[in-house]
Amino acid sequence: LNMRQGILLLLVVAIASLKVESVQISLVDNHTHTIRPEYLSVSIDASQLVGVSFWNSTYTFDWNRPKLQYLSKFLAPAVLRIGGTDADRVFYQMVGKKKDPPYPYESVLTSEIVNNLCNFLDTVGYSLVFGINGGDGPRYEQPHMGWNPDNAIELISYMNKIQCNILGYELSNEPNLFVFNFYEYISPVTLANDFHTLNKVLDNEYKEKKPLLIGNDVAFQIPVLGEVFPNYLRDFLQGCGDILDAVTWHFYPLISVRCFSYFPDLDPWYATPEKMVQISTLDEIQPFEELVHTVSDKFAPKAEIWMGESASVSCGGQINVSNAFASSIWYADELGYLAKVGEQLFVRQVLSGGTYGLLDDSTLNPRPDYFVALLWKNLMGETVLNFESDDPDVRTYAHCTKNGKGTVSFLMINVGYHEKIIHLPKEFQGTHKKYMVTADTLTSHELILNGITMKLQNDKLPKMEPEMGTSGFIKLEHMSFGIIIPEYIYQPCA
Repeated sequence: LNMRQGILLLLVVAIASLKVESVQISLVDNHTHTIRPEYLSVSIDASQLVGVSFWNSTYTFDWNRPKLQYLSKFLAPAVLRIGGTDADRVFYQMVGKKKDPPYPYESVLTSEIVNNLCNFLDTVGYSLVFGINGGDGPRYEQPHMGWNPDNAIELISYMNKIQCNILGYELSNEPNLFVFNFYEYISPVTLANDFHTLNKVLDNEYKEKKPLLIGNDVAFQIPVLGEVFPNYLRDFLQGCGDILDAVTWHFYPLISVRCFSYFPDLDPWYATPEKMVQISTLDEIQPFEELVHTVSDKFAPKAEIWMGESASVSCGGQINVSNAFASSIWYADELGYLAKVGEQLFVRQVLSGGTYGLLDDSTLNPRPDYFVALLWKNLMGETVLNFESDDPDVRTYAHCTKNGKGTVSFLMINVGYHEKIIHLPKEFQGTHKKYMVTADTLTSHELILNGITMKLQNDKLPKMEPEMGTSGFIKLEHMSFGIIIPEYIYQPCA
């Protein structure tokens, strides 16, 4: 290249980098539906609860930390789920001094731990979904691998006695993966019978305000294999769908190095910041969601459908992905998507801990995803609307604004390579509030809201103030998202 050609090439590259694309948002139809006030919810792993190893950390979770309680309150109302693989290894001991668990149980849950948990719920305004052990222990020496409820009754009776704020009970965590975690197979027919047993226990123990029966936490997180055993959820629901109050399933789009350390380059599922925000990653949930909804609608038509456990990266998360801004883009999108398709609860794994917690458990400082959760809780109401974008790079969701007196909150996520100019429907153009969310890089551990870095100030949350706009269009940077609230009063929200 001569000098003139070089200059022209640089100009072409510069112009391309400044490319701005126009995007139109439009109403699809007038359909609306509602989600639970607790839609955005969280979990704590059973291993944290009882103090066994949780992704290379071993400690008993301290519910009494003032900073934990302070930050948790801002996500209320919410459900706290206790679950995870170690939920199926726990022995319940509600009376007497703690003893070693009988074989083949591996850990012990005491009344003291339960008391601390239930006190935390009352303090922060959460309700509890508790995953009952459906693993080796209560099946040991049982005919046909059936579930013995005796130990579970000790816990359930105690929970009822102390009036713990229990919303519901699950039985077994990810039973379709038992073959990997426990080297045994529990058939969906057997598990359905076990749920009938648990249902009778709840009938006997709770004469008033019976907790919900929830399950079966089928997991879709093994690359390529999906459900692992085809029709596991279908066959389970055929056996007990009529008694379930909620159908739950689990999903993680990417895997961490902890999952398959012997396959560190397992593409395309190994987590990197770039993969996290690809449209193919964001869309990976759709076929599994459609399968779950189709089967549930047929065999458990009265049950709600819940995302019972999810995070951007499985197996405790991945450094600089699940604890960074790349995860925030995924989190905002999955919150919007699952609400749009009618799921009633989204349980984020976990509130605090691992590399995927909303909080860093050693410092209790919020990670970027915590501020995403906070924005959602404050701005996205329970009535879900049906708007869409004409650009696949701009993923769009709309709800009636929380306490908005008739306004609409538009959540728009730009995963494209260029800035977008967003045009809302004509009636929504004009004065609006905007909450624009960016970061320096996808690996950034700090989220920026309207140009201000979100972090604690003297252990207190910063104000999350909107900027005001008056033009008929909104600029949305590449790899960013925003919530726009026009002043227009939309009748379905009024």
